[in-house]
Amino acid sequence: MEPTITQAIILAGGRAERMRPYSDAMPKALMPVGGLPLITRQLTHLSQHGIEHVVIASGYQHRQISEFVGGGGYHGLNVRHAVDPYPLGTAGAVRYAHQALDDPSRPFLVLNGSVSTDLPLGPLFARHAEARASATMALVRYTSDRPVAMESEDGRIQALPKVQLLPYWTDSGLTVLKPYTVKMLPEVGEITDVYETVAAEGLLAAHHAPEQVFWRELATVGDIYTYPDSFGG
Repeated sequence: MEPTITQAIILAGGRAERMRPYSDAMPKALMPVGGLPLITRQLTHLSQHGIEHVVIASGYQHRQISEFVGGGGYHGLNVRHAVDPYPLGTAGAVRYAHQALDDPSRPFLVLNGSVSTDLPLGPLFARHAEARASATMALVRYTSDRPVAMESEDGRIQALPKVQLLPYWTDSGLTVLKPYTVKMLPEVGEITDVYETVAAEGLLAAHHAPEQVFWRELATVGDIYTYPDSFGG
């Protein structure tokens, strides 16, 4: 079995257009959620689960991120920064940042810069080692905050519950990659397209997160207010 994975890439280079006007003043990574900057939550989570080396792949307003996090040690982590020379997309950003990892020949975790979670990483890493796949994606249960129609057999709506766990799983934004998968990444492009290719080849393993795990994505301005104490919400 492979040793515990100790390195990660955080994708924090997007312009966060749907987060305007806040993203005009700061990158999403520094937006406070629940009273803490998102990047602080992410780095703390990684450090608590065995990650020792992190590369932050940034682009838009990258200086704010590097000035806040700094270089070298942060929360017990060795942090490096890989700044996209031009917009590379998520796949290109991972390809570019990979060379800055502590050991590019070893597996690594890719973390979407929009995600905040307390997902235990040990079981994810164990699943990756067990599956012998090119990549292992952590999945969370799909939830909806819209009313879901519950129908009777005669077509009458019996209830319209909200915030219901649906019988589907979705990408959590945390995926473990084998180092050779970097060769599949385009210099410019999106990593979801690569995941689809790997999945079609039967080489993308799934790890199902426990239903009680905390997981949230900061995608729009409205998401800010789902965290207590963020921006006065």
